[in-house]
Amino acid sequence: MIAWHGRDNRILPRPDCRMKPTHCHLILPVEVSSREWDAKLLLACCAAERGFPVIIGCHARINQRIYALPRSIYIAKGVTRRSRRMFEILKQLGHTVVAWDEEGLIYMKPEFYLARKVFGPSMALTATLFAWGPENAALWCGAPFYDGVPIHSTGNPRIDLMRPELRCYFADHAARLRERFGRYILINTNFGWVNHFLAELSQGRNGAPEPGTVVREDHVGTKHDPYLSAYRYQILQRFLAVVPAIARRFADRKVIIRPHPSESHQAWRDAGAGFDNVIVIHEGNAIPWLMAAEVNLHNGCTTGFESSLLDRPTIAYRPLCHADYDIPLPNAVSRAVETEAALLEAIEAAVAGDFEFGVDRQALVRDHVAALDGSLAIDRIMEVIEGLEQVGAPALNSYLGGQLRARARRAEKIWNGFVPGHHNNRKYIGHRFPDKTTTDVAAEIDRFQGVLGRFAGTRV
Repeated sequence: MIAWHGRDNRILPRPDCRMKPTHCHLILPVEVSSREWDAKLLLACCAAERGFPVIIGCHARINQRIYALPRSIYIAKGVTRRSRRMFEILKQLGHTVVAWDEEGLIYMKPEFYLARKVFGPSMALTATLFAWGPENAALWCGAPFYDGVPIHSTGNPRIDLMRPELRCYFADHAARLRERFGRYILINTNFGWVNHFLAELSQGRNGAPEPGTVVREDHVGTKHDPYLSAYRYQILQRFLAVVPAIARRFADRKVIIRPHPSESHQAWRDAGAGFDNVIVIHEGNAIPWLMAAEVNLHNGCTTGFESSLLDRPTIAYRPLCHADYDIPLPNAVSRAVETEAALLEAIEAAVAGDFEFGVDRQALVRDHVAALDGSLAIDRIMEVIEGLEQVGAPALNSYLGGQLRARARRAEKIWNGFVPGHHNNRKYIGHRFPDKTTTDVAAEIDRFQGVLGRFAGTRV
């Protein structure tokens, strides 16, 4: 883990870099390592190149130590209702909050996304927002609670990693996966809602709600919507049921199931029981796994969009369809099939090298993602951050209030870490962000230096 522990565990710029006088540090919290780490490390290198020392590491652990960190620009992963408390503490301590939404690209209906993932008071506490692309920016601007916070359509560092000039960062990893597993079919899942790593947090296991159940308007499309939970659970069951058919039909290949970081693996192990070629594993960033696979399967999963962006054969298996509850973008840029027979046929075409998407993806992708060419998203983001107005030190009463709130929050989170089934449970946090060593991170930075010819002298 690279985070602040009262020691000098930071990503630092070259000694000759001039640091920004007021905000001399950047804080980059990472919630899900396999989803965010590589992209945020790339941004950290770019920031260090421009003179910013960076504190990067586990989101939960950084937030628990925020009272001890130097005044910084804090890059938040979202603007949810839950973010508000932390943002208020950060402001009291004199930090500047900027944000993007890690989940702002893939969602169900726009109104569901705004209800679940965007909270007006949290948004208002930021100095600026970074959008994935035009669609994300327009959605934020059109929200009824939007109050004029500057929005920049910069793209996201996760997209940088899929651009042709950076894909070779994962080339060796992809080659090692091919050597390790041979030819394989990859199933990417996103059923954490109904198959959670902590069973107590799973929704919809009791099947469909009672007939006549009425859902409040503001609960539709959220965790409080029993119809949504039941629908996702039914799709999960269809996916579990098709695993044996794929394993049997393609017995000469591995069938690798990569559960979502929030998911339990047991249901998938049970589905593949008795088949030596079925492997359930979640390890590292999805990109090299997508690159090495012969074909990638999903249902409304971010990896479906990523696989398509990498020009890999991508299939959206849609045994059930729902106008409100499906996640359209990753399905739209994939070859969609609705039956087991059609799925097996599409896989057959992919492994035979005869796969066709059947959709025109380019315009749709550009509507949703900026920085597909030209300047990298990391450079666009840092240009905005360098242009932020300098903020003076907080008033003493504000700072002391922030210290009290930060320490009280830390005590609460530490206590919750021992509570079974709590989303702050230490085991769950460790599952989402396994520890890293400075040696590991230095090696990753060396790879970025080799790929881009940048970041010379950056050290951990």
